[in-house]
Amino acid sequence: MASAKRRYRNIECGMWDSPDFLSLSAPKKPTAQWLWLYLLTGPCTGIIPGLFRFSIAETAERFGWSAKEISSCLDELVKKNMARFDPATRLIWLPNALKDRNAPASPNVVRSWRAAWIEVPECELKAQAAEIIEATLATFGEGFAKAFREGSAKPSPKGTRKDPPTLPERIPETFPKGSAEPSPIQESGIRKQEAGVSPHARRVVEVVTEEGLAADATALLDAAEKIARKLDSLEPEAMWSDLDAEIAGWVSHVRKQREDARGRGQHWTSERELEELVSKAQTRIRFRPKDAKMERSRRQSGFGQRFRDDDSDYEPRALTAPRIDGVRS
Repeated sequence: MASAKRRYRNIECGMWDSPDFLSLSAPKKPTAQWLWLYLLTGPCTGIIPGLFRFSIAETAERFGWSAKEISSCLDELVKKNMARFDPATRLIWLPNALKDRNAPASPNVVRSWRAAWIEVPECELKAQAAEIIEATLATFGEGFAKAFREGSAKPSPKGTRKDPPTLPERIPETFPKGSAEPSPIQESGIRKQEAGVSPHARRVVEVVTEEGLAADATALLDAAEKIARKLDSLEPEAMWSDLDAEIAGWVSHVRKQREDARGRGQHWTSERELEELVSKAQTRIRFRPKDAKMERSRRQSGFGQRFRDDDSDYEPRALTAPRIDGVRS
């Protein structure tokens, strides 16, 4: 008889900055449990589950605690092997964060980590994390591990092949082990992998990730696919010459709208940000054929200046105001 699966809940990272949450009473002194919840769900987290930069001083300032108290709580987590921390680079790693609860939806999601991985500072902890992340991804399927190696691992010498690393023997079971059957998230990833992800969707995911717009990986991929379907409908001559810059402009628009909303006392969830991103992209794509036609027309007309190639002495005639009866010019 299969064991019952544990239940989980999705928690929005922006909760920690929401006015309602900030108005609630908080512990006067930090606890390791409180810090653990913050490391799992706080805005300090990144697109790579469990691997990000963590500032003790910034966290102490956020909650009004001392850096010494935060360090003491962090030591508790380190002793329990629930976290590993490199003070020199301020890199923190939660070894169990990538298990079922944060399983990537597809290998393409793993590939979208590439830009974030490059920004992770080089240190021994990063090397340790790389081995365990690759081994954990391999339990989801070889395609996941291969996608990670493509975006992060250094190429092996020609003619050699490195066996995948093994998982550590003892890591506290803060997250449950995967069952024999794939989870709903993994099943969704398998379906998307089989269906394939268009180049435009992949490009949207990569640029949005590089621009630092925080979002759930699965939700971001869904939004990118919606945008890609519209991009695929454009004629080649209507496509932007620099699509990356155009996508970055959509992200800038989302940031501005989010800040304006905050100024009005409103809080935007990551889902709301993605909705705004899709809306902005679809609007730009809808009017792109007309805009592209106008751009070509302006280029062909020399931006409005009339000239003749066969007469270098040609000068445009001066424009004269129309004559109106009864008005002296």
